[in-house]
Amino acid sequence: MHLKLAIIHSDMVIDTLELEEGEYSLGRSSKNNIVVQHFSLSPEQGKIFFEDGQWFYQDFENARTRTINNAEVIPLSEQISIATSDFVESGRSPLTQLSARKNLHKAKLNKRLIMVSSLVAALIVTTVVGYQFFRNKANPVSENQLLNTVRDKIVEFEINRDDKSIEQLKKYAGLADSDFKESSGFCTGFLVGPNIVLTAAHCLLGYMVIDVNNDFYLKTSDGQKHQIKEVLGFDVKKDFLFLKMEGMESYGHLNFAENYEIQQKVYTVGNVHGEGIAIRDGIISSESTDADYPDVKFLRYSAGTSPGNSGGPLLDARGDIVALVFASTSSENFNLGTPAKDLKEAYAQYVEGSDDKKTIKLEMKRVLNFKPALMLQALSLPYLPQFDEYPEIARQFNEISIDVEVPVPFESIDKVLLEPMNKTVIETFYEVQNILKKNKEVVLDWNSFVGEKTPAILPSQFDLSQSQFVKKNNRYYPLLSGLIDSPSKSDFKKYKDKLEKEGQFDFQSYGYNIEVSDKKIDLLETDVFYKPKDTSGNKLRLINLSYGAPYSQLLVHGSDDPRTPGFFGLKLFIKNYLAESGVIANSMSRFVRPQSIKDFTIKEIEIKNEDIETTEVKDRLGRNWKRSRFKFLESVNIITYCTELPEGQYCVGRMFNLYNNFLLTIIENNFRKFILSHLLINPYFWEKSALVSYIQQGKAKEMKMMNGVNLKTAGSNLMGSFADFPASFEIPSDKIESIRLQTGLLGNSEKSDWTGFGIDWVQREKNKDLVCGLGAEVFESQSNFMLNFLRERKAQEKMKKIKGEDPTPLPGIWYRPFRGFKVPFQLYGYCAPLEEDPRISGHYFVDFKNAKPLKYKYNVATTSEAKEVSDSN
Repeated sequence: MHLKLAIIHSDMVIDTLELEEGEYSLGRSSKNNIVVQHFSLSPEQGKIFFEDGQWFYQDFENARTRTINNAEVIPLSEQISIATSDFVESGRSPLTQLSARKNLHKAKLNKRLIMVSSLVAALIVTTVVGYQFFRNKANPVSENQLLNTVRDKIVEFEINRDDKSIEQLKKYAGLADSDFKESSGFCTGFLVGPNIVLTAAHCLLGYMVIDVNNDFYLKTSDGQKHQIKEVLGFDVKKDFLFLKMEGMESYGHLNFAENYEIQQKVYTVGNVHGEGIAIRDGIISSESTDADYPDVKFLRYSAGTSPGNSGGPLLDARGDIVALVFASTSSENFNLGTPAKDLKEAYAQYVEGSDDKKTIKLEMKRVLNFKPALMLQALSLPYLPQFDEYPEIARQFNEISIDVEVPVPFESIDKVLLEPMNKTVIETFYEVQNILKKNKEVVLDWNSFVGEKTPAILPSQFDLSQSQFVKKNNRYYPLLSGLIDSPSKSDFKKYKDKLEKEGQFDFQSYGYNIEVSDKKIDLLETDVFYKPKDTSGNKLRLINLSYGAPYSQLLVHGSDDPRTPGFFGLKLFIKNYLAESGVIANSMSRFVRPQSIKDFTIKEIEIKNEDIETTEVKDRLGRNWKRSRFKFLESVNIITYCTELPEGQYCVGRMFNLYNNFLLTIIENNFRKFILSHLLINPYFWEKSALVSYIQQGKAKEMKMMNGVNLKTAGSNLMGSFADFPASFEIPSDKIESIRLQTGLLGNSEKSDWTGFGIDWVQREKNKDLVCGLGAEVFESQSNFMLNFLRERKAQEKMKKIKGEDPTPLPGIWYRPFRGFKVPFQLYGYCAPLEEDPRISGHYFVDFKNAKPLKYKYNVATTSEAKEVSDSN
């Protein structure tokens, strides 16, 4: 039976309602079903309910229950009354008589008090039985009315405005003020207690609990911004998180539903696409059990969710919390939520018990869609192919967990989570590598390439791939230079097989090579600049800087250059990357309106001293780097690392696309420790006096690829010695233009280290300029390219003799073995002409086929008394 109800203020009808059978709360608070905002009423004045075929009103203040009928007015206060619409409209009861009738009704009420009191006891029993039925079946208000009832208890997550990046977008993308939103939302939360906000864990913890986002505030329905005080507790599998706020007591809070039913109508309320709170309806479809953790259950429901709904409530028709929204499946509209039962238990644990410290065991395998490879990638750690080859070993990454003590101050949540997590991941990384090493596998450690079968490797040796030079400012420079990376496991296995079967071993490392630029880019006359070769002719994208190998450059300039190396490297790195055509960037930002997002070209970036953050860092190989950082367009962190070399600064550039500065620090440290430290600087051809001075000053000791060869000048001669071979040498140096050191790994699987194996140099002659070299090769290691070149030609000569053919003349290489040492070795020497490439003007190649033996003076200590044997052949 419907009830047509009139709300009366001082004998005037101020509102009329049509109620379906059910129960309704009434008062001045907005959380009531029927809101009459008048100061004479209590926040929760009473309730109207239908029972046993009759409508009743029960006042909470005096516990009286009265029948609602067409014969009388029921006073709620001195100024507010209720009556049926039929009573108001009847001719017998004009409004002018209502006040007089109130006194009469009071007298009648006293007579009925005993009867009503008896009736109440019976009604209570009936109410308890019928309460849940009416609660779920009745739909007292429309969606908009429900939204209005709960709105002040819903909070929006909004990003702190980045004014500097907005100004950069205005400048470089040509955007105007009208292209930007005043705010940028991304998640939802809701009050579940005084100053307690419940939301989805991933709204704060981000991608796999790594990309922690704490650069935001909460906004309430009145537009007020609120700062977070503490994180009280969370669960990454059930995806909930409790936040402690301040000054939000007056907003009230939502209540948890006692239970729910499948097919029950429910509503999502959330910050849809970060553009404001909206309500959408649907039904509870089913319960869902987590496939990996049967003790974890979720609700599936059809009420619409979108990005931004995460962390919002799933409500029943009364506005009570049925579940927490945390995942959507838009293709099926079959969304996921954490049930109120779990949330209530967590509330008791983390909120009601927040005075006591608690420890949360955060297990990475419980994170939604967790994958070890993605975790390592997110932390800037390499994921080796061997991890897939040995899944039982790599499975250790799935067992990574950390203990987090809560409550945690909000401003330190990233440090509390990321520091121990990164430490644990790195420890596991080392454990997995050590197990692989015991299985004789090569890993991210150069020493894993050295063993009994390969006692020496020379990743920097002069081979055919590095035999090209360019001539600039009347000086020869190698066409390719840059960083050296280790080969893959499969390639290294081929090398070992070749050594066993053919007696040859040419260690070919991967070079992140960079090509010399033909165009001047704000350099001194003596500068040489290298950059990656791009023959596509297409503009590059700025975002590409964050992918793949580090973007490298080599600066060679005079010592009197007044510019700060780190600053100079960063400016030049960016300027070279932009080139003449510029790069393509995108104006996508958290504050740019969708219609204003566009691609645009940047041809020049203005960098001021105050825009650059510069620090000194050291990598795992002991190299000192000057690190310079420039933040651009909200999340683009352009960083260069520059280290001092004999003639200038060698700089490596890299971009990290991140918002969180604490995470950037961790990722950068990992990059330097595991990637930059693994990349070797390919030994360059340095001016003779600059290299000798660099070595004599002890600066080469921190450079693994410049270790193990000592050089000094004596008159017009260059003298040198090897740290790990009992040999020294002396050569005339008056014609030497530039020198590079040849270094590599020497040892076995138990112990190995970087050392010097020889030198190469450019020698100027009247007729033909030469590239010469001398050095030592571990006997029977077959590790030197030049000697392998000779061995291969000898094998060809022998075969031709067997066939009765004339052998091809052998290249001239002098070599002599020295046995009887702990590490047997042989010395060698050669000189080969530099021939101009007929195809490319200004390019030269080393003609190894016409090499001649190099005759130099050497000394080898043959006994413990250091007896010397000399040979001048």
